[in-house]
Amino acid sequence: MQVKKPIRKAPAKPAVPVVTVEGHTLNFTAPLVEGEIQLLNEEEEVEYTIYVASGSTQVVIPAYISGYYYINIVQGNYCFSGDIDL
Repeated sequence: MQVKKPIRKAPAKPAVPVVTVEGHTLNFTAPLVEGEIQLLNEEEEVEYTIYVASGSTQVVIPAYISGYYYINIVQGNYCFSGDIDL
């Protein structure tokens, strides 16, 4: 009798998030994987972090956060980055 070894698979890479901004609401075209969103100022210092639950499609940023930011969307071992104007 031959014993088969289990096949180990790495977790699937999350889809690249696509975000639109309406006021202070970030809308995602596909549900996010559990993780966090970081907003960094022009000096690349983290000014705001919010944790998001798996399946989230909207995130509301407080009104006191406004202007130009770098955004990091961290999902597991992956980090997606871009620019955002709130």
